[in-house]
Amino acid sequence: LGKGLDPRCSASRTSDSIVAKWLTHVRVLEYLQANVTDSEFVLVLEQEAGLEPDWRELLLPSWRIAPRGWAMLRLVHSGAQRHLDLVNTAWYRPTEPDADRGRAYYPGTTAAMVRVSAIPDLLRHIRKQQVGMIDTKLTWAADCPIFALAKRHQRGVVRRQFQKPPPFVPGSK
Repeated sequence: LGKGLDPRCSASRTSDSIVAKWLTHVRVLEYLQANVTDSEFVLVLEQEAGLEPDWRELLLPSWRIAPRGWAMLRLVHSGAQRHLDLVNTAWYRPTEPDADRGRAYYPGTTAAMVRVSAIPDLLRHIRKQQVGMIDTKLTWAADCPIFALAKRHQRGVVRRQFQKPPPFVPGSK
């Protein structure tokens, strides 16, 4: 499961939700490792995300200049980006710290391309850390190169597919 619960997480989220999200990511990677044998890479989306019809055309210019040897390409993510992490015109190689002066760098991943051959390295990287905010833990790793797409190249690729249902109010129709 990891090296215990990261103490920085208890103040921002409940430990149950952190562990559940952590395990979900690990199980998805384990499933892909066991079942995907005919692809070089796999696109992974959050449950509420959907792809726009022209997503391939929108990503193609960035795809062509993706850094060599990547394990994961974070195609759509939230938070700030640090200029010092810029590798080329489209890609960042995130470095620590994950937050500075109230700014969170590269949190949240809505869509990521995962290289199937790198899944063992990604799982090893996850398992040697404390359980915590999994998107942050999958932001940088010396042993498996993870890159984040520049915000200007993310526009129009993913849409929120599912809306939250309205809250239930007893007595309403």
